[in-house]
Amino acid sequence: MALITSSQLSSSCTHLFYSFLEEYDFTGKEIHVFVCHGGSGAAGTISNIQSLQSGASVDTNPLTLYWTDVENAENLVMNWLN
Repeated sequence: MALITSSQLSSSCTHLFYSFLEEYDFTGKEIHVFVCHGGSGAAGTISNIQSLQSGASVDTNPLTLYWTDVENAENLVMNWLN
């Protein structure tokens, strides 16, 4: 299993994030995504990961944390992990 976090810029992830996914092979792994954002949610993150990691099983229900969720982020992440 791989837990991947991403910071959203507008409607997409950073180039650094995509470079990471292009460099490593997650074939046969489960990818669970959590996204910190300022209003765009996960946008196209899931479909982009699916296209870059076609051999992986990508969870289509990511945890999305809006900037106002920061104070309660620990609880939100722990509940999501359980």
